[in-house]
Amino acid sequence: MRIVLVGFMACGKTTVGDLLAKKLNKLQIDLDQAIVEREKLTIPEIFAKFGEDHFRLCEHRALLANIGKDAVITTGGGTPMRDDNAACLINSGAPVILLDAEIQTIVDRIGNDKNRPLANSLDVEGMAKLKASRQERYEQVANLKIQTDHLTPEEICQQILDFCQAWNEEDDLMTAVR
Repeated sequence: MRIVLVGFMACGKTTVGDLLAKKLNKLQIDLDQAIVEREKLTIPEIFAKFGEDHFRLCEHRALLANIGKDAVITTGGGTPMRDDNAACLINSGAPVILLDAEIQTIVDRIGNDKNRPLANSLDVEGMAKLKASRQERYEQVANLKIQTDHLTPEEICQQILDFCQAWNEEDDLMTAVR
């Protein structure tokens, strides 16, 4: 089974994706990591050398290259913002799970992480505005939303696994009806 995690930065996508992949004995594909490996540059280096537009193109290519794989796929915070990426996520046939968190939780989790070019250029108000500008799209592409602020990664994984079990049962039922 494929599972895709979306959401704003520091909402837990990578942590939960890694744990979920281990529980399911699946590959975890982190799109940000795939971009770093392909470009042979860190994300801040890509932003500094080529700009955000180039990074977003790399992100789009990474999504297209990986969306069909039997894996847990973790997207970057901006991945769903492109219309073609949103359509890809919606039409992928995989459950898309939105991990969400309050802005203070996000700020606390980011701390002094220098590997987040957009976060490094924004204050708390700017981060809140960026998150708010993305929220509608996140919810548009997602089949399930989980508020992560007060949950452990284990608890989040269990909610995802319960949802995906129901998703599979519904898919099996639809296949039987056809």
